[in-house]
Amino acid sequence: MNSWDSEDLAQDVILKLLRMERSVEDCEPAYLYTIARTMLIDKYRTDTRRLLSAHCSLEGQKLLHDESTEPEFQLREDQLNEKIRARLLSMSLLQRQTFVENKFKGVRLQDIANRRKVTLSAIEKTMGKATKHIRKGILESECA
Repeated sequence: MNSWDSEDLAQDVILKLLRMERSVEDCEPAYLYTIARTMLIDKYRTDTRRLLSAHCSLEGQKLLHDESTEPEFQLREDQLNEKIRARLLSMSLLQRQTFVENKFKGVRLQDIANRRKVTLSAIEKTMGKATKHIRKGILESECA
């Protein structure tokens, strides 16, 4: 918020008081603050909506440099997928199922917890262990 917005906000607060047929001197400072705060929030929401409606989609547009067609990138991606697959097979069945359902199938952790009749925190802990197991394996193979 710049000084121009601040002056504009102050004028809007005074106009609102005049429309309510009250003078600034009769109002408590807390009431003036509340009016200003509400008006500032309204301005923020309006500006945010305006920015969101001006958003343009990049769907269907070509990238300037598409790495996925380069052989080196494809080879690296295949190697990484193989490492992940190997790490998945080396973890417990529960961790593997949780990881695959969430990361590959897009199932929410809350839905997994509800289906297994366990708490969300238990599923989050399982997912954390699975993610840590995969990361550890990938980092070990990168450093070796």
